[in-house]
Amino acid sequence: MAILRTGNELRKILDAYLPFTKGGKLKPKKQLVTIVASNSTFPNDLFTRAMAQASAEDRGSPQIVQYSYTSVLMAGDDPGKTKSRLTWTSNRSPCGIGAESINAILSREAEACGADMLFLGLDHFVAPKLEDAPIANGPVGFNDQVAELRIHDAQSALKPILGRNVNLTDATAAKYVNYMVSPQYQKYRKDFLDAVKYGNPAWAMIDTGHLPLILNFATTRDILDAVRKELGNHDVILEAELSSTGKSGDRVGYVCWKGMKEEMRQTEIRLALNFIDYTNADAIAYDIGMKHAAKLKESFEPDIEKLIAIQEALYIDIGSYRKVGRHIPFVQHGGSGASEIPLGLVGKVNKSTAYQRAAAQADYGWCVAHATEIASGEKTAISEVRHLGTVDAMRVACVGFLKETQTYGIAPKCREILGKS
Repeated sequence: MAILRTGNELRKILDAYLPFTKGGKLKPKKQLVTIVASNSTFPNDLFTRAMAQASAEDRGSPQIVQYSYTSVLMAGDDPGKTKSRLTWTSNRSPCGIGAESINAILSREAEACGADMLFLGLDHFVAPKLEDAPIANGPVGFNDQVAELRIHDAQSALKPILGRNVNLTDATAAKYVNYMVSPQYQKYRKDFLDAVKYGNPAWAMIDTGHLPLILNFATTRDILDAVRKELGNHDVILEAELSSTGKSGDRVGYVCWKGMKEEMRQTEIRLALNFIDYTNADAIAYDIGMKHAAKLKESFEPDIEKLIAIQEALYIDIGSYRKVGRHIPFVQHGGSGASEIPLGLVGKVNKSTAYQRAAAQADYGWCVAHATEIASGEKTAISEVRHLGTVDAMRVACVGFLKETQTYGIAPKCREILGKS
């Protein structure tokens, strides 16, 4: 019986495939792998089945099958996401119910396919925007005081790097405190904790990279502390986002590492080190020039020089088994539009749009081929058989990604790694 693997088991595999030598240099490419993180979305049964089938193929391959905040809410029949007219009556949150549901779906498919190297992930649990938190007019209470301490502590952590740039006006400081005590942020916080509690993921992403830097530090630490202390969960790998990846069509330019002045480069490195040191996150994401939701034939060059500089620093200064006992993997967002995946330097690559494209194109092809029968309502054209091609199209895409990342068929090696630990 296949079971979902744990965060600690994923850590051991990532550590076994550490991309650096003891001296901090990148290993030869043939020794490097990147773990594929495939995004399952609504309808999860189809997407998850395709991904599980891909991992079960041949000798088996490790894979994270992950679900976004929206996907989890839809799995829990959240009225705001499913456009349902029903009134929510359960005492449990849609996020908690949805997380339990996706765990059941992935566990079922893992067992049915015999895929024993699957890890459940939570991806893009996006915190509310700063401007979406209304100004509170009530008296200052205990939560406000805790939030003030969080903001002040984050300022203090950043001051050695950014100096006066971390100074806040009274109005801005009050705005940050208000954000952390707002119903919007508190709902997000509860949803994240419910998803971890009921979904039991091996990996979970705290998506706060769009917030101002001080607030990003404060909220990331708040969520991470809550998972470890309030839930008592020390298994899940927690990914934190220092800076966010844009979307296809954004007009905001990206300054590559080669185009930066040395002072700016050193600041970027120190910020990454400080971010991990302060938040105690297990994995990191930052902008390397990728874009989410890349269109067909649209590709973006990853900033490999930046990756090397920051990941080497994280390994040597923090992750070389001196402080946290493991390296800090980088997560490549916008993986569907990446011109390449820098193996090893990228510990986990996210793939989402490519699956949705494969599914939609397979659906489209079926509808075109059976247009007459569909129009007349013939059962052979409108039955469940039409979904088989959709699942297979996504499976083929997934197998391609596993091969590209050199993880296809390495499940026996992973079992050996876990057997030795």
